[in-house]
Amino acid sequence: MAAIRAALPTIYKLRSDGVLWRDIAAALGKQGVVQGSGMRRIPITTSRLTALVRQIELQIQEHNERLTLPSTKKRQIKEKSALKLPAVSLALELRPEIETSERRSTPPSEEDLRRAALDKIQDVLKKD
Repeated sequence: MAAIRAALPTIYKLRSDGVLWRDIAAALGKQGVVQGSGMRRIPITTSRLTALVRQIELQIQEHNERLTLPSTKKRQIKEKSALKLPAVSLALELRPEIETSERRSTPPSEEDLRRAALDKIQDVLKKD
């Protein structure tokens, strides 16, 4: 992209003279401007050239907009883009039906859980 950025004034001049994008891309390709990486490097294509030019134009536009913003607006944008973490409360609400005496500092054991489950179904297991 650096090569395209450096050639941007020339590209604009050629376009204003009526030179086609494909001719500009071909000329840049002959000068060694390539796309891809490793063994897949090929001369720059027309679609890649136009995409890079547009991307550079957008970057320039965004940069100019940032320069013209008042400092309060810049601060607002910075604050909006800051990472917002959810507020976490350490205060836990316990269910009101559980009395303080029934609250445990440790979780119930497996045996306690089995007994509680058995107590719940005792009326089903009673023989008449």
